[in-house]
Amino acid sequence: MGSGEWGEAASAARAGVRNLGHTVREVERLPGASGNPSWRVNTAAGPFAVRLYPRAEAETAHSLARLAATLRAASYPVPGVVAVGEVGEHTALVQEWAPGVPLTSALERTPERADSLGLGFGETHARLHALPVPAEAHAALRLLHAPTVAPGPPAWLHLDYHPLNVLVEEGRVSAVLDWENVALGDARLDVARTLSILSVDPAVWSIAGARRRVLLAFRQGYLTGYARGGGRLSGLPPFLAWAGDFMRRDLGGRFTGEELGHVARWTRAWTFGR
Repeated sequence: MGSGEWGEAASAARAGVRNLGHTVREVERLPGASGNPSWRVNTAAGPFAVRLYPRAEAETAHSLARLAATLRAASYPVPGVVAVGEVGEHTALVQEWAPGVPLTSALERTPERADSLGLGFGETHARLHALPVPAEAHAALRLLHAPTVAPGPPAWLHLDYHPLNVLVEEGRVSAVLDWENVALGDARLDVARTLSILSVDPAVWSIAGARRRVLLAFRQGYLTGYARGGGRLSGLPPFLAWAGDFMRRDLGGRFTGEELGHVARWTRAWTFGR
């Protein structure tokens, strides 16, 4: 996206909040790899988060608003949606600003708490998978097929559940963000996806020394917390192989096959080590 397009998007984010009657003070582009940009819009009443979609993808914004309402009704920590509105060539999803900092920041600031932060991360993931799935979600969301002859019942799948998308405040999970990939399926698909990110994502593969020890403690805390929350961890190998294939497809446009060679090896290890 060029500078002119960024300027247009920033103006749309500003307008999306101004249309709600707020005086906008500042607009800041938020980090992230999503093709749909997100912005922090500061106002006299406090900040809002705005994600912009092309008008042709307006239904995605409305679907995410409905999803947020469903999860919040079940007391799951997701930001509330303030409004969905058309702004020029965009559809603006305006959300409450979620409190807390990304888990990645908490790990950097307090590495000695990696295990306890992992526990909360895992317990919150297990909570998601235990939530009932209403009939309207079954009708609206895609169903991912499990790589096993005996799949578990369809559960909510975030499919991008990692420390950048989870906020913590005072050591507790305060919000889970970025639900664009949500689907239904065996919960172990989601667990395997998270474990693949924590194990072989290019962003973490090169981590070494003390930082790797922190990552390993966090990952173990995640598994312990997930099991403590009632999540199922048995029979994971075929799901981990599936997650490796998922990652290679997902990142294939950004990395070469050689750069993802470690992901291929990880996938083969789980495929033939079942």
